[in-house]
Amino acid sequence: MQGIQVLGYILIPIGIILFFLNIKYLLYLMVFFMGFTATSLVNFGTTFTLTPSYFFGTLIIIKYIFTIILKKRIIKPNKIMCLFILLCILSIIMTVLIHNKNIFIMNQDSQWVNIGFSSSNVTQLLYILFCFVIYYFVKDYLYNNPKQIYLIIKILIYSTIVMCFLGFYQEFSHVNNLPYDEIFRNSLHGNVQATNNFVRVYSVAQEPSMFAYFLAPVLALSIILPRKLLKHKLLFIILVILTGLMSTSTTFIVGFIALIFKVIFDKCISFMKNRKNYNQKISFILPLIIIFIIIISLIIIKINPNIKHSLIDGAINKLQGNNLSGIERTMGFKNHVYVGLQYPFLGVGFGTARSKDLLSTWLCNIGFISTGIFIAYLFKLITKLKYTNKLGYGISNYIFVLFTCAFISVPEPYYLFIWVMFSIGENLLIQKRKGTLEQDDRVHKKFKIVWR
Repeated sequence: MQGIQVLGYILIPIGIILFFLNIKYLLYLMVFFMGFTATSLVNFGTTFTLTPSYFFGTLIIIKYIFTIILKKRIIKPNKIMCLFILLCILSIIMTVLIHNKNIFIMNQDSQWVNIGFSSSNVTQLLYILFCFVIYYFVKDYLYNNPKQIYLIIKILIYSTIVMCFLGFYQEFSHVNNLPYDEIFRNSLHGNVQATNNFVRVYSVAQEPSMFAYFLAPVLALSIILPRKLLKHKLLFIILVILTGLMSTSTTFIVGFIALIFKVIFDKCISFMKNRKNYNQKISFILPLIIIFIIIISLIIIKINPNIKHSLIDGAINKLQGNNLSGIERTMGFKNHVYVGLQYPFLGVGFGTARSKDLLSTWLCNIGFISTGIFIAYLFKLITKLKYTNKLGYGISNYIFVLFTCAFISVPEPYYLFIWVMFSIGENLLIQKRKGTLEQDDRVHKKFKIVWR
């Protein structure tokens, strides 16, 4: 459906009004709707959808430009991140230099084509530049308003709760033939994966894997958040896990395994560094979560065997490359890594290829060196955040799980919840260097994590 959508009639006027008020209100709404990646305010033609987060993000950019003009100064962005974005821009040159060579890649429409400059190079570059500007401006705003960081995390939690309950309503509306997609999921790029009596929960995302891609990092963040940010932690964790399982997406399972691996790895490093003073008290939260997942999985499978087929059998076939998705992932990964090896510095041009994972997509598009620079940025951010406070450790978990999922099964880096977390993480590190970081919930260097 083209034109203004249902929520567009509500949120567009609200955004215009808030544009003339304090910029923080636009930021709050952008954060709240960051996970609504398949909700459209306006559909343009058959190719472009304006989502709520991008709409409010655009207003933030416009308003912040005037703010910069007035105060005439802004915090410096991260140097490694700037270098990465610069290389993404420069890589577009490669589409012209190697256009006549017989090199085939999978493009944005999942079609195998010869390398050449196309509109996707422009659109994908504009997307990454938009995300970078949002990251930059939000970083500057939070630097000048550090107390807003904790409020933003609360808004993210509230947004997740709403998305989970919308997922339940989606299942209910499917069974009872009630309206859902036309209100909450009306972008041009979504697809329904359903049978007569079961629909994979996707809530307000394009597909179940994208919904799981949002939920898994939030779960990683929530297990360590202080009580002042998440009062009913156990109930929230149960809600996220239950909804994640109902998505039947392997992305959620990958994210959960990545979280377990990171926590165990951190504790092992802590033990090796502090053997004499190491507290032998065992944290029981992860075993309890694992037991809970098993119990809930058995109950859900008993109620509806379709979930077993989608989650377990589908995951096995996908990993073994026995179904169409698995075959496409394997072919795309192998081919694009091979192309990346041929052009390791700038790749074949940002936005040219699109695999089923971000790692091989970027290795092909921008080369091994540019991708390595971004991974170095991630490693530095994730490692340093572990030594800040509980929120910092949670953000470290969030980013690690997020990009583990992305490098394995999600090729899209344009969701604003990725870039806002970069802004928050960098600001926490700045506060630590300045000595202004809140000390009441400081995580000890032994990684003695308090779960209660």
